[in-house]
Amino acid sequence: LTGVAEARSGNEAFEARFRRGELVGARLGELQDEPAVFSFLGWTSGRFRFATSDPGDAPPLGESFDQLILEGCRRLDEARRPG
Repeated sequence: LTGVAEARSGNEAFEARFRRGELVGARLGELQDEPAVFSFLGWTSGRFRFATSDPGDAPPLGESFDQLILEGCRRLDEARRPG
């Protein structure tokens, strides 16, 4: 899995770049990398596409994509709990 995933919802656009299954960068508006992924996980609708292409020379982010998704879901769960 190497390429760029793009997702859109309304006027928002999310982009994630992967190299051999590892996330090497993400962007959502002004947000970059992990914060962009965490914000994207809160979307409830949208459309996406994936294009195989060169994701650039950036090294993988510190955590694996699986770990980022789990952390993002944990944060969503906490934010949605009645306080």
